[in-house]
Amino acid sequence: MTHRITTAHTAGVWAGNWEIDENLSPLDRTCLTQSDHTSFHCYGKPERLEKVIGWLARFDRPKLCTEYIARTTGLTELRIPDSSVANPESLHYP
Repeated sequence: MTHRITTAHTAGVWAGNWEIDENLSPLDRTCLTQSDHTSFHCYGKPERLEKVIGWLARFDRPKLCTEYIARTTGLTELRIPDSSVANPESLHYP
């Protein structure tokens, strides 16, 4: 019996430096290369989010910023940078 996968798979990355491949942990490398979507957390300012999105673009997958609110840093909403690089789909888990 052959099984067809009909739903997208994602496993998110949440900590670390994803700027270059050499910085990726084995778990992050697997998540970023085997997922159908790139799911990530970013609690930084819009400039930081823009950098992260740029770093993750090399995996050529739709991007989901799944966590971005950190009241301790003053972030209470997702602020998308005004850039052609920054076009992630936004998803928030309250």
